[in-house]
Amino acid sequence: EAAVLALYRAYMVEDRDISSPEVTADVAASIGLDRQKVLDVIADPVMKERLKTETEAAIQRGVCGSPYMIADGEPFWGADRVEHVEEWLATGGW
Repeated sequence: EAAVLALYRAYMVEDRDISSPEVTADVAASIGLDRQKVLDVIADPVMKERLKTETEAAIQRGVCGSPYMIADGEPFWGADRVEHVEEWLATGGW
């Protein structure tokens, strides 16, 4: 969670290019993660293939942005929808 928040901040607030492995590793290091290990994971062919597979699956499900959550088949898009997801999960839907 801390890494996701740090990456969102780097991209949306600091206007940094988080598609760059070096920038992503720097952001990860700023929250205490091992910079070299992050670079190694980014370069790992197995992880690259997993990213492609997950991205294709998200496109097929209609994911149109981030954050995007699906609860019981119901899509929720945007950080302002987290409370809606929590309500959905607590009550079993609308």
